[in-house]
Amino acid sequence: MSREDEPEVDPAEPPVPEEETPASESAPEAEAPVPEEETPASEPAPEAEAAETAEAPAEPEPEEPSAPGPSDAPEGPPPPLRQVLEAILFTSSLPLSVDKLKDLLEVDERGEVRALVEELRIDYEAEERAFQVEEIAGGYVLLTRPEYGEWVAKLKGGREDVRLSRAALETLAVVAYRQPVLRVDIEKIRGVGCGPVLRSLLEQGLVRVSGRADLPGSPLLYATTPRFLREFGLRSVRDLPRDRDL
Repeated sequence: MSREDEPEVDPAEPPVPEEETPASESAPEAEAPVPEEETPASEPAPEAEAAETAEAPAEPEPEEPSAPGPSDAPEGPPPPLRQVLEAILFTSSLPLSVDKLKDLLEVDERGEVRALVEELRIDYEAEERAFQVEEIAGGYVLLTRPEYGEWVAKLKGGREDVRLSRAALETLAVVAYRQPVLRVDIEKIRGVGCGPVLRSLLEQGLVRVSGRADLPGSPLLYATTPRFLREFGLRSVRDLPRDRDL
């Protein structure tokens, strides 16, 4: 190309510097690998946990052994009433009335009780048992036969039988035959005062206060007790010997 074709350069204009191509930037350093977080084991949802709890059967708590009762007895037919009556009389140390036995045996009629008692009496007599059913103080009780008294007394040991003085026996006899009776009437019959003797009979349970007389001062009336009947082997005061029997 000829010089004429070259563009004229204005000397006043500074030369335009050429743009430098920036050096290629170095690639960023590789980042350290981020450790993966361990995914926790999936926990059961509350609803599922509650369902599992409901489905799991509760372990039964060990039961303490209970004392044997009537319900623990082996099932079977009830024992005969005669044997039940015998067990009741054997256990009781006091006479049991017909009404009391009727309630215990759960029977309807008093006659059933008397019939059962009579069956026991017949059996004991036939088998020559050492005890018998006695009617004392308005009730029934099991007692040893008199012929075994000597040996039974050895077993009783220090137990003392009721011992009464002559004055106490006389006073008790008046009360038994004249009951209910006033103290003044007892003293008229015996001819002596009976205050201390009467008080002793009251303490021993052979005599009781049965009420008050409809008299001035309302004096006390005296009568015998069930223990009096038991000690003397009487069913009731009607069994006391009469004048013709003495």
